[in-house]
Amino acid sequence: MLDAEDSNPPDAALTVLELEPGEFHWIIMVPVDAADDELMSYRPVDSSPRGYPSYAQALAHGSAALRLMRLPANPPAAAGARACRPLVRARAPH
Repeated sequence: MLDAEDSNPPDAALTVLELEPGEFHWIIMVPVDAADDELMSYRPVDSSPRGYPSYAQALAHGSAALRLMRLPANPPAAAGARACRPLVRARAPH
């Protein structure tokens, strides 16, 4: 899982791997110092707990996980923000 320093990575990378036929997993990685200036090295910091049946599904779930990692722990309230209400319309009486 994530270390405190990896909880909001500025240069994180997302990749999808097919670990078994038809089983796609997302992996979030952060850059590490490379021994060679011509190489980019990354260390995995999070991955999908289960496989997905398609590359696109794994990529979508990995993108969502990456967005969640980048959210502040205590976001400031937006000016004029109101509490969210369910998007359910009231039925007119019969």
